[in-house]
Amino acid sequence: MSSLQEIGLKHKTDKAHTHFYMRNYEVYLESWRDKEFVLLEIGVAGGASIAAWREYFPKAKVYGIDINPDCAGYVDGVFIGSQNDSEFMDRVLASTGTIDIVVDDGSHEGWRTIDTFKYLFPKIASGGLYFVEDTATFYNNHYSGEFQSNGRTEVFNFFTGLAYDVDVAGRGMCGNRYFAINHPTSDPPVPEYSRILESIHIHTGLWLFKRLSSVKELMVDGNLTMLSGECIDNIFELIEKTKDIPGDFLETGIWKGGACIIARTALSPEKTVYCADSFQGLPPMTHEKDIIDYTTPNWDYIKVPLEDVKNNFKEFGMTEGVEFIEGWFSESLKGWNKPLSILRLDGDMYSSTMDALEHCYFSVSKGGYVIVDDYFIPECAMAIKDFMEKYNLNNELIRINYTSVYWQV
Repeated sequence: MSSLQEIGLKHKTDKAHTHFYMRNYEVYLESWRDKEFVLLEIGVAGGASIAAWREYFPKAKVYGIDINPDCAGYVDGVFIGSQNDSEFMDRVLASTGTIDIVVDDGSHEGWRTIDTFKYLFPKIASGGLYFVEDTATFYNNHYSGEFQSNGRTEVFNFFTGLAYDVDVAGRGMCGNRYFAINHPTSDPPVPEYSRILESIHIHTGLWLFKRLSSVKELMVDGNLTMLSGECIDNIFELIEKTKDIPGDFLETGIWKGGACIIARTALSPEKTVYCADSFQGLPPMTHEKDIIDYTTPNWDYIKVPLEDVKNNFKEFGMTEGVEFIEGWFSESLKGWNKPLSILRLDGDMYSSTMDALEHCYFSVSKGGYVIVDDYFIPECAMAIKDFMEKYNLNNELIRINYTSVYWQV
């Protein structure tokens, strides 16, 4: 199977032989190769890159936009008009449907590049990719206008400034986008693109802006989870890996239900999501290795009534394949005997973590997984260590991020 670079050379697109973008494109696009999706390229010229995209993505619908009427004669699927004419762009989107991947290789004038991004990026599909080519023009006042007070052009300042949005202006002082966006502070406010712009990837001459996936966006908007993007991706990854492993999904400690909602979106219909929580916060300290008193008013925000959690599931249309288990784990999980493909622990405390392990761990099927959300909390990590030593377990713990780990049973 030919690489994107080889296909680009075959069709004589300058993306392959002059600018050498195709190798970097393939880093992000290889996983899309056999998918059905919509790609829009702004700036068609002779149609070489359109032909290359269509060969590389045989199942995709590939369209182009150009202001030059001659381009419509070079290749089919080209709309003639200006990328900065919103009425024209509305008609394009009405014809193409939701766009998954945008390649802006248009006029390269700074203000046009900015306006196109502002119009189009919020409209691309969740999880979509937005590429801007020939960013050398960002440093050229012939294309990008007068230099601003910092010695850079407006277009450079706009796109580099989006790092502020990805970092959520430093709110919450953490690496958890969802916590940062929903942090109670009002200063600084949440930046404009923080809720939809997941990341920026910069290569020489080629910049990529990646939109958050739909579930992640919903989690942000609804303030339903404190999970990082890595932890959300981990749930999806392990559900995919265990699709043929017998057993259901159980989370012990669900707060507002976000992780379980995510799991329900990905699990096959015959599997059940079990949601275990006291729905009144964490229990009083009963073990000498617990050192934080979670019953003080400072922790009231983790107390979410069962009815409120059920309503969160209803908002997502999830009334089937979900069961709630109410009570302290020491009692509510006692005698657990249902097979599990994934056990997700989010009980924070030594006692809560140990109770969930003692009652449920040996119900996890061979090849299934255990996820520990709060491994960074010393009491939680100690419970894992003690449990493994007690039962002579030597499973390899794999880091998800600085807070969480998982292992395979």
